[in-house]
Amino acid sequence: MFLAWAFRAGLGGELHSHEFPEDLAMLLERKLTPGAYFLRVCDGKMTSEDFNDEGNAFATNYFAPMELYLSDYEEILGGGLPTLYHVEDSWANFERLKIRVDQRFGEWKLGKLAAPS
Repeated sequence: MFLAWAFRAGLGGELHSHEFPEDLAMLLERKLTPGAYFLRVCDGKMTSEDFNDEGNAFATNYFAPMELYLSDYEEILGGGLPTLYHVEDSWANFERLKIRVDQRFGEWKLGKLAAPS
């Protein structure tokens, strides 16, 4: 879901618009779910090519070393599920998580991104 968020926030890498324009259009038009796009285009792996410079800087801070993204993901979408793999790949869940990622991005831009307590 993070990669879909990045594209919608203007932080996606040029690789996707050059190599996968049809798939990217389907993602942005919500004809392809975030997880389906990630598996189809990225084979389930994120790399620096998936983001522009600002996107890479934010992802680096949001994912490592504190794994804040996973903590947010679990808190918002994982409640009552056996594992995080059971989270439904849906635009409704994307919208729920987007609120927190937008918040974290704002914190990061202000230099105030902090690990969960």
